[in-house]
Amino acid sequence: MSMKFGLVNISTGGFFSNFFVSISTSMYASNNGLIPYIVLDNTVFAKYGDLDSKNTWEWWFEQETPKECDIVINVEQNTDKFINFPAPFSDISIYWDRFEIKESKKFFDKFFKIKNNILEQYIEYYNLYMSKKVNLGIMARGTEFNFIHPQYGNQNVYTYINEAKNIIKKHPEIDNIFLVTEDGDWVKIFEKEFNNILYMDVFRRTHQSIDYCQRNWLWVYEYNSRENHTKILGDECITQALLLGRCDYLLCKQNSFSAGAIFFNEDIKKVYYI
Repeated sequence: MSMKFGLVNISTGGFFSNFFVSISTSMYASNNGLIPYIVLDNTVFAKYGDLDSKNTWEWWFEQETPKECDIVINVEQNTDKFINFPAPFSDISIYWDRFEIKESKKFFDKFFKIKNNILEQYIEYYNLYMSKKVNLGIMARGTEFNFIHPQYGNQNVYTYINEAKNIIKKHPEIDNIFLVTEDGDWVKIFEKEFNNILYMDVFRRTHQSIDYCQRNWLWVYEYNSRENHTKILGDECITQALLLGRCDYLLCKQNSFSAGAIFFNEDIKKVYYI
């Protein structure tokens, strides 16, 4: 007996923009009686990737795939659910603990699964450094994001540092600060200000100027000094989002990566927006 699949093939921007638009469109497909089947072969990850498979979704996630006897129907991109996520896409985005976010996570868990190698890396890091600790997660987004989206503020590293100090005053029980940032210089500045900084050894902009990154938002994908760079880049995005979601408190500005942390949230008690 054949089954009906809804083919979701979108292209937006960064990792979590692609992720959330894909999930939103998949929910639309499911509401119309179709099994979601995501094929992301038209993204910057695929364009600059060097793996044989160009369906980048399946680099990171397991899903049910149609058989030859099944019916596959193209699904038009739909962002109805996406605009309700805590990302810079609507005025209501500051409300992070929303019912539809939890429902969307249940939907994700029903149809998709993060690849085991990513889950193993996340669990290993969490158990080594964050387990049984009170953790403040910081997603410090700046540089080209400020340049491209000035409507969300022009925060610098000290904006985050000063707010982190305020949060620690409110919650002196905090043991660790888990930092996620794409700027290597910001890591060094945080380490001078705090003695309890945790961060993963992942790709960050350490060899290109801020001016270059502002003029060329594709900089992060063009980096080619490691094999399978864009695939690993996605691994790192998911792993860090999962770890941010295990923190007790989250400090961030409105962006899709922070939305990823909230989507995968397990332990967050409160989100502080810059």
